[in-house]
Amino acid sequence: MPVEASAKRYAQAIFQIASERNTLDEWTDNLTVVEKSLNNIQFLNLLDAPQIPGSEKIRVAKNVLEKTVKPLAVNLVSLLSTRNLVHLIPNTLKEYTALLDTHRGIERAVVTTAVQIDTTHLTKINKILEKISGNQIDITSNVDPQILGGLIAQIDDRVIDGSTRRRLQTMHRDIVGQNK
Repeated sequence: MPVEASAKRYAQAIFQIASERNTLDEWTDNLTVVEKSLNNIQFLNLLDAPQIPGSEKIRVAKNVLEKTVKPLAVNLVSLLSTRNLVHLIPNTLKEYTALLDTHRGIERAVVTTAVQIDTTHLTKINKILEKISGNQIDITSNVDPQILGGLIAQIDDRVIDGSTRRRLQTMHRDIVGQNK
């Protein structure tokens, strides 16, 4: 089974539990802590190693995580470690966040500009994107000098390309097309 499908199933199960217990944000925090703990390669490799007995993995997971996350999150890590699937946690967090965003009517957008923009302009762009999408928008801002000017906004699979580079490419295509 592909990694994304497995991570999505775990995320759906977590989301269902979190919804029933009204612990949506708590799970976000717990999964984030677990993901950060897995940045320790030795910890990750130990929990994903097939040669390590499951009981040892569970003991280590509890020792490392029980003071920083809730028991259900420790149980999740224990379950995944006995199946050598702890490496799914980052994708599970990503899928869980997507489910939570959908539940709350939030869409994520990446806005790329040629230079860093201030918060005033970012707020204006946010309002425009919210009108276009009909949902609340959470913006991440990137800088890419190669777009020359303007901006590119990506909301899920939709792209709004208002970059100077794109306009120049379009003009070039139009001019070259007329000369044929």
